[in-house]
Amino acid sequence: MQIRKVLLYLLVFTVTCNAQLKIGVSLTLRGDDRDWSLTVVDAMKLRLNQLLVPSTGVHPALQAPGAVTLLVDDSSSSTNGTANVASAIKSAIHFGSKNPVNALIGVGYSDPTEAYASAAAAYSLTVCDGGATSPELSQREKYPNFIRAIPNDNKAALAIVGLVANSGWRKIAITSSTDSYGIGLLAAAQEYINDFGISVLTTQTFVPETTDFAPLINNIVQSEATIIVHLGFSNDLQKLLMEANRSGMFSAGGYQWITGDDAQYKDMSLLTPEERDLFSGVWMVYPQEGVGPAWANFSDAFVNRYINVPTRSPWYKGDETAPIAYSGFYATCIESYVWAYDSALKAGVSMASLVANNHSFAVPADFSFPDRIGVTGNLSIDTSGDRIATYGIYYYNVSRGPAGEYEKFASYSCGTRQFELQSTPLYFAGQTTKPIYDTLQVVREYRVVKWLSALGVITVFLTLISLGALILLMYVVYQHRQHSLFKAASPPFLLTNLVGLAFAVLYPLNLLGEATTASCVISLWLITCGFGLGLGSLLVKIYRLFCIFRRQGSKHAKRVALGTRTLSRILTCVVGIYAILALVWTAYDSPHPVWHLQSRVNLDKEIYEYECISDSQALQTTMQALIFGYTLILIFLNGFFAYVTRKLPARFRESIPLLRVLYATSAIMVSVLSMLWFVPLQQNATHVIQCFGAYGLAASTTLIVHRKRCHQLWHLVHPKSSTKVDLPEIGRSTSLLGHMTHAAWPATKSGRVYVVDKAGFVSFWTERTLIFHEDKSFALVTGDMVDGLMGCRYLPLNQYTLNAVSNIEEETFMLKFTQVDDDVKQLMLRVDSQAELESWTTAMSRSCPPRRNNLRVRQISHEAQPADLVSISAVSDRSLGGSPGSQKSFPP
Repeated sequence: MQIRKVLLYLLVFTVTCNAQLKIGVSLTLRGDDRDWSLTVVDAMKLRLNQLLVPSTGVHPALQAPGAVTLLVDDSSSSTNGTANVASAIKSAIHFGSKNPVNALIGVGYSDPTEAYASAAAAYSLTVCDGGATSPELSQREKYPNFIRAIPNDNKAALAIVGLVANSGWRKIAITSSTDSYGIGLLAAAQEYINDFGISVLTTQTFVPETTDFAPLINNIVQSEATIIVHLGFSNDLQKLLMEANRSGMFSAGGYQWITGDDAQYKDMSLLTPEERDLFSGVWMVYPQEGVGPAWANFSDAFVNRYINVPTRSPWYKGDETAPIAYSGFYATCIESYVWAYDSALKAGVSMASLVANNHSFAVPADFSFPDRIGVTGNLSIDTSGDRIATYGIYYYNVSRGPAGEYEKFASYSCGTRQFELQSTPLYFAGQTTKPIYDTLQVVREYRVVKWLSALGVITVFLTLISLGALILLMYVVYQHRQHSLFKAASPPFLLTNLVGLAFAVLYPLNLLGEATTASCVISLWLITCGFGLGLGSLLVKIYRLFCIFRRQGSKHAKRVALGTRTLSRILTCVVGIYAILALVWTAYDSPHPVWHLQSRVNLDKEIYEYECISDSQALQTTMQALIFGYTLILIFLNGFFAYVTRKLPARFRESIPLLRVLYATSAIMVSVLSMLWFVPLQQNATHVIQCFGAYGLAASTTLIVHRKRCHQLWHLVHPKSSTKVDLPEIGRSTSLLGHMTHAAWPATKSGRVYVVDKAGFVSFWTERTLIFHEDKSFALVTGDMVDGLMGCRYLPLNQYTLNAVSNIEEETFMLKFTQVDDDVKQLMLRVDSQAELESWTTAMSRSCPPRRNNLRVRQISHEAQPADLVSISAVSDRSLGGSPGSQKSFPP
């Protein structure tokens, strides 16, 4: 039997000694890839020698010496040594015409390999490659002669999705670059995701070399995904991890990042320790190059033949323990060719036919061997010419070695879709505990100001104190409504103002506890009713004085005086407009509590706070603008009437306190609204601001409007407790040391007169007191108390002529003073009656120089217009005394 086998081998050798199968290899033999290419060539030669032995069962024709040889061509470009499209085509033509071969291997880079395969097709040569991974090469209509021993990039998506599914996760986030690498992986991942029943919470795409990944990471955080799949290059992954660190993913825990094989090619030794820490626990899928006993035998033989020998080639360092990366895949190309030739020979195809390329192989079917195991695993190839490979699953261990290493912990077979866990891995950020959930388990705190919290108790206390004070003040006003201190200030409207303030102080109380639609609606009505009653009551009070003093002193004054009933109707209209706005808002789209994210303490804890808003943003904005605008109109009207009535008698003067109320209200509104609208505040701070607005408005209005009257009432009711300052004497007064502080100066005549006062474009007849001193020949027109002293207008009568003017029809009687030196400068004082007019002219005529030798009394016919009486030019005035402290006081 042994002699027969020897004779058979001798016969085969004799027949095939002149027949050689040539496999052309195109790799870059210059530049940075030179050493790698030479190592790969050594690996292919070694694997070829291992296969062409009797123990493998290969056809005897292939075992003959020199039956299969490798021819190597340099596919480097002339510029930088790296293969390009032109150099790849040149190499293919070289093997197709100048040095004909039976098959090709090369060229390692995807774009040049595409050109290489296209050029080889012209010579009907099959091309196999172990490094080009572009999905473009899987298109059979473009590259019908191409197969590869390495999976295309998109197959990594199957391994990643299978890894996710077998880890028990069903929800992921995806980051993908917009280049061909990322787009292809994303498309493949979406296909496999449906097969495994995985849902994608968010897909974030980015342009390669993007620098700002903050928006992308924020979107991932908001999606609450904890399993993040990166379909892109490792440089972009590093930037993403840096931003993820800033966002708190590392400290939060429970996250896992998974990426493709490009992470394997990143030189971690070039990174700082801090940058390497970012990759700690990152998972990577990588085509499994060495599998089983075949790889072990191949690896040992490689080391013994090329490394552990005295005559080691210069491209080896001497410390290698296994063939260089991708060398196993190129060795698989040799396996595919050898077994294809073996099958053809065993099928009856002659060696000569194979050598002459007369036999046509079916690509890729004739090169796929599902039943055979090579150095990189199963030798099956799918219909696209892609290797159906097994992927190794690795995690980055930053503590392994000086620059960290990726350690294998599992494998995933794309052919059988089987997952095999081989060891316990590290998880993202160096965690040893597997993320239980595939979504972030966020603790959401919905903040409200609780009744029993410290702020809630303070709010209740302040509200009760404020309500008690307002109710007490209501009682005082009502009990003394007929008193002169309150009667002139319209007690019904003082009470109405206090009711409006009560609505204001109830507003903070309504903010306590659980937020409901009812509480939001009540807040709306408290605000509108409070402003309506508060500002409306002040408006009708000042409007009443405006109407009274507009024509004071004439018989028409009775016609314009407004009663409480009329003013109540006006107040009802003011409040009614607020009520209509609130009713429309409530009826159409009532405000309700809507929770929004106020702050994120960390990734797994969020604080939510509510605000009362409507579903329709347009309606809410419109209603807010109408209410705010209407409030401004009321403030403006109050301010206008306060300004034009600012010189009324002290007893009726409401302008100063009203203006102070308006100043305080405006300042509080501006400060509160500014902080609420433009300053991000937490719930407690917002509540404090709202309380400040409500209590501030109530306190400032109450103190400004009622303090003085209540103070005066107290001293009138309790005279024994009053001091001299509270109840000043009339006449001479002395100090404790006996020095005179002031004295009364008896006047010849005094009485009530009216002086026209122009406030803006409105004229008032305001009440004044005319004091005449005949012995000194001067008169004083005194006004209201200013800073505690009486202000006055000084008239030296020897410089003025006096005329008496009367209008019987209008019942107006006036004293007309004209300056002697300038008759344009005049002063007209109106008195109450004809008798008063005659009394004043009689008393003062002797002190005034005569006009045209006599004093004329001019009768005004009823055709004359009242406007003729109030057209008064300025007169020269001189105060009695230089400073307020030196002014003298006069009895009324």
